[in-house]
Order: sequence, then C-alpha cells, then structure tokens
Amino acid sequence: MSGFDEPALRTITAAEVREWATRWFVRGNAVLALSGPPPEGMRLLLPDGPRYPPPQVNARPLPGRVWDDGYEGVALGLLADLPGLRSEEAFWSGVRIMGDRVERTLRHDRGLAYTVEGWISMLGRRLSHGVVTADSHDRHAPEVVNVILDALDSLATEGPTSEELALDLAQSREALTDPRGIWASTDTRASDLLIGTDGPTEVDRMLLIQSLRSIEVRDALAGVSGSAMLVVPDDIEVERAGWRRANASTVQPLHGKVLQRRFRSRAPRGA
Repeated sequence: MSGFDEPALRTITAAEVREWATRWFVRGNAVLALSGPPPEGMRLLLPDGPRYPPPQVNARPLPGRVWDDGYEGVALGLLADLPGLRSEEAFWSGVRIMGDRVERTLRHDRGLAYTVEGWISMLGRRLSHGVVTADSHDRHAPEVVNVILDALDSLATEGPTSEELALDLAQSREALTDPRGIWASTDTRASDLLIGTDGPTEVDRMLLIQSLRSIEVRDALAGVSGSAMLVVPDDIEVERAGWRRANASTVQPLHGKVLQRRFRSRAPRGA
C-alpha cells in the first residue's frame, strides 16, 4: 500500500502525536542494539514506562491459489504458521532456494529478469511471510510467472536437490559469518526481544540449516503452497491450472460516497 496517500496526516494534531509518543516511547518498550561496547557517558533519556505486548497478527485466509494484476514485476507470496524452529528454518530455506533457482533460470539462462530476490519477514511469534520477486518487461511476464510457479511446484513435490541444500548452507554460513552482517544480527536480536520470541543464535541456526533434509523443506513448502498469492503486471492473465483471479469472494468490497470528477482536474471535487 506504499503507493497510496495517507489522508490522516492532514488532520492529525500535535496533541495526538504527543499522546502516542508518551504511551509508546518509554524505557520498558525499547531495545537498544549495539555492535560494540556503549560509548562512555552515553545516556538514553527515555521516560519510564511498561513493555507492551505485540499486537495479535491474524492471517487472512485465502481460498486456494489466487492472483491479481496491477503491479510492477511478478511476486509470489507464501504465508506460513510454523510450530517450531526446525519447520521455520525449513520454510526459510525453501524460499531462499526457490529464489536462487528462479534467479538462475530467469537471469543467467534466459536473460528475462535482472533482479530476483527471495526473502522472509516475521509477522508474529510464529507467522512468516515468504516472498519471491522478479522484475521483467511486461511482455516477458507470462514466462516469468511460469518459471516461478514451476519452481514452487517442483520444490513442494520433490524438494530441493542435495546440491541446492549444500549451496544454501554455504551461502547462509557466509552471510552469518560476514563481519558486515553484525547489523542484521543485532537488528534481529532486538526484534526478538521486542516481539517476545526466543530466536536461535547464529550457531544454532547454522546447525539447523546443516541438518535440514530435503523432505523437510518439501513438506514446509507443500503445507503453504495451496494458499499462495501471486501478483503480476496490468493486463496479464495467469492461465494456470489451480490458480484463479482474486475477486469479491476473497476481497470484501468497499462501500462509500461517490465523488464526481472535477472538470479539467483528475481529483474529484471535495476529495
């Protein structure tokens, strides 16, 4: 929703901002992450206050595999409610391997996309959102879609190869041991403390990744692939068995006042 304006910013008052900051910007609700010892004399002038629990994140169920257009590039989203660290790491590994497989095909083999990425965001204590994206010219979008969905279906039915697991382990080890990665590590640790999760250390993560089996990655992706979300550019039709367009049955319609367009203006009168 980053492309939409924020109308509330036009009416919010200074008193509302102060009230919000007074509630949330307090010592008990903050975590400071440092890459080294604190500088001498450092002070954190935050008022005392309690730690607030993170909001409950409720996944919005999708009735099967759905797609929608109106976006730049192609992106696949997978939502996983994971019961433990091992299944969590298996899902994360599957998303990373899917991104590598798609990049190898689209960028290196066919030259249809330049930037291909696979990443994961934590939305709550157990909820993970995996995304694989690819930029491409609109005329290549149908082929890009097929490559991404082929990778998903293959990994969800057959799992990754031993070579892919070994490459993911090597890349993960390189990322976790790179001194520049300390910023990501401290940020992750701060988030764990705020959310209230007991995330694994770098050593624990490496041991998990090293011991993952192909069948675990396969099962993690198979468990979520049936309710995936795909977005594509304008005027692109996804003609693939098992996929249907998102419609009123998955997105609730909005009802409100109809505003007429101004003459010689794009904006409706009174908008």
